Amino acid sequence: MSFRSTERQTPKTTEFFADLERETDEMITALNYLLAASEEDNKAFLAYIEDEPLPELPELDLEIPDELLDCVW
Repeated sequence: MSFRSTERQTPKTTEFFADLERETDEMITALNYLLAASEEDNKAFLAYIEDEPLPELPELDLEIPDELLDCVW
């Protein structure tokens, strides 16, 4: 990534933009590493949960008592 411009730059400005470019490249490298590690973690977790059987769910009583229906209507 380059922050250089066509305007005349002083040595301090040139040094500043060189440092900024270096720090930006380091940050991008670190973020790419974290993203790759996160993707590997996600793949491992997905494989783990795909191998696990689903838990048995209890039967639910979905009938609404008449007292509640009387309040709604």
